[in-house]
Order: sequence, then C-alpha cells, then structure tokens
Amino acid sequence: MDIKFPKDNFNRKWTQHVKNKMVFYRISESKILRTIRNYSRKQGGLAPNTVCYMMRNDKLKNKEEVWVMAQEDAAKSGKVTIISAWIYPGISKPDLDIPIPVNILEEILREFV
Repeated sequence: MDIKFPKDNFNRKWTQHVKNKMVFYRISESKILRTIRNYSRKQGGLAPNTVCYMMRNDKLKNKEEVWVMAQEDAAKSGKVTIISAWIYPGISKPDLDIPIPVNILEEILREFV
C-alpha cells in the first residue's frame, strides 16, 4: 500500500509522528480528516491543549476505533496541528482514560511535552 503523505497548508499542520503512525497502522489522510470532522466521541488529550477524536471503524469480524490527537492553535486563527493517530482494537468505555498504546504514549510525551 502506497501512502501519500499529507502536506501542511494554512488550515492543518502534520507532524512527523502522525506520518509514521499512518504507515504503521495503514491509516489514510482522508480517514484522519473524516475522524476529526465526524467523530463519535471527543475527549481532552494528554498533552496540554490537545483534543482526541474517536470514530468507530468496525470490520466484519473485528471491532475497532480510530483515534486522532490534535491541537488547535487559537493564536493562529484556528490552525490545527495533527499530532498522532492510532487504531484501538475493541471498544473503549466513554469518559475513561484515552486508550493509547504505551509505546505511542511514550513517544508523544517525549516529543511534545
């Protein structure tokens, strides 16, 4: 599968971390943007001023969720920085901690906090 990496524009900034996760989880740019626009659940993120969006991505036999962590910069007229994206296997419970795999959590905290 060839992944076409997204380019930064005046509305969005893509980090190298999210590009790496797009390759690892095979998530397309359109799937990430669709998750931000049509999310099923929205929760506060781990890093300061971040938000996590979740959208169900159920397959025939597997239940899974696509999660996207983003940061809005109010000073730059609403520019969104997309920090990370991952697929959570199963169904997470609402209003609990965000189900981030440990290795992704360590990378995010090392790079962005």
